[in-house]
Amino acid sequence: MNGRIAALAVLLTLAATACGEPTSEEERYLESVAVITAAYQAEVEALPAASTGGDPADAAAFFIGVGEASETARAAIVALEPVEDLAGPHLSFAASVAEFARLSGRIAIGGRSLETQADLLAMANDPVIGVANFNAAAERMVDTCRHLQQAGAEGGTEVDLGCSGLGRG
Repeated sequence: MNGRIAALAVLLTLAATACGEPTSEEERYLESVAVITAAYQAEVEALPAASTGGDPADAAAFFIGVGEASETARAAIVALEPVEDLAGPHLSFAASVAEFARLSGRIAIGGRSLETQADLLAMANDPVIGVANFNAAAERMVDTCRHLQQAGAEGGTEVDLGCSGLGRG
């Protein structure tokens, strides 16, 4: 996991130099969030597709990968220090990413034991870690990301955080 965080730090540095010098602390912060969300999305998009009707091994690999990617994103988001005006939306977004990472981690633990279609369906319908809770946590993550992006725009800084793509986990 530490290697992923180090790689993310390199991405942040590259993004800062590639985009030129940001004009404000708020822009630097929001651009950092955008790099983190893009890295998360790239990791998740590289995972094998999973469905409740598919191969349990693919589902296990998917949920393990989402768990790892969301934990990496959580650690990177928590490490950021937002400007004062964005502190509230930052904390809300960080909390929703942490919630999603926790749930993804629990699903990943369950995913390691998937052997049959029945195991996969049982996990999908589990009242604690099932699909409904996973989707609700993903939706909260997208909503709090959009709120953070909107707060930045209201402060005069327009940065696309790629919020819609977060829900694909």
